[in-house]
Amino acid sequence: MATHSYVDECELCSGHLEIIENTRPPHTSEECYDCGWWETNEEGYEGSGFRDLNEINDLRMMDGMDELSHEDLVATRIRINGPVPLPPYDEYACVINRRPASRDP
Repeated sequence: MATHSYVDECELCSGHLEIIENTRPPHTSEECYDCGWWETNEEGYEGSGFRDLNEINDLRMMDGMDELSHEDLVATRIRINGPVPLPPYDEYACVINRRPASRDP
């Protein structure tokens, strides 16, 4: 299988775009490490969309890049009119903010 990969500028956010071109079977995959946009025409996997923050950071770590913060991703998605991710879930937030129940009727 012949594979070529190179880095280009993302058309959406001008960020780090990884492009992978395979010749057997012929297909191209693109993944932006800044806004999370991905697109592929690989048979059986065709599609496009936005990755979540964890997926983006997994890609960035494999490429030796620093992690992307939630705030940076939100700012980028707002700038490109993309879907804004929800803030990270804090499983203890509901416990920390809970008040004791009143015993008065």
